[in-house]
Amino acid sequence: KQDLDDAMKDFYRKGADLVQTRARLQSAVDNFSKAIDLCPLYHEALTERGRARVLRFEYDAAETDFTQALVAASDYLPAVVERGRLCAQRYIEALIDVGWITSGEVTARFEPWRKKAGADFQKAVSIGAEHQKPAFEAFLAFAERRVLECIQKCDEALKANPSQEEVLKLLGDARHFTLTNAIAGHLQPDQMKVARLAE
Repeated sequence: KQDLDDAMKDFYRKGADLVQTRARLQSAVDNFSKAIDLCPLYHEALTERGRARVLRFEYDAAETDFTQALVAASDYLPAVVERGRLCAQRYIEALIDVGWITSGEVTARFEPWRKKAGADFQKAVSIGAEHQKPAFEAFLAFAERRVLECIQKCDEALKANPSQEEVLKLLGDARHFTLTNAIAGHLQPDQMKVARLAE
């Protein structure tokens, strides 16, 4: 666990050696794998290995880890939240990769991620993560191009806990999306108000 904690701090350390960070993440994956080999239903280790794999951009393996953790312990909140975040992130990244084209043919292959994210976030709220609801709603709003709502939910989440890195990044992405589309002239009048606030 120490390797994962140190690697996560590296992302915020000025001048951090990211080659060493990658090595730390691999060490974390290896150590969690050893624990899982001894106890295949060790849901905490599966979840932590999944977190390390997300940071290594091994999304399929990470999603498998979170899912296996939930097979072992169906209401294990960290695994529910992490899988929901990962699925939301994958959906958003896929939409960005295709230029935010939202036709049914293009997005059909990404839709399972959005549905899983929504289901996981809903479950997380029902089993004890009520305080994270604004952050979950922000991710889903951005995924559905409801950018004004996303920004409002990010602000609400950050008032409760200003150190949520994922929410800060999402807020930046939403503001960037708004400004980029304002410059291109693709925004509705209510979205233009948000663009002016984001400048």
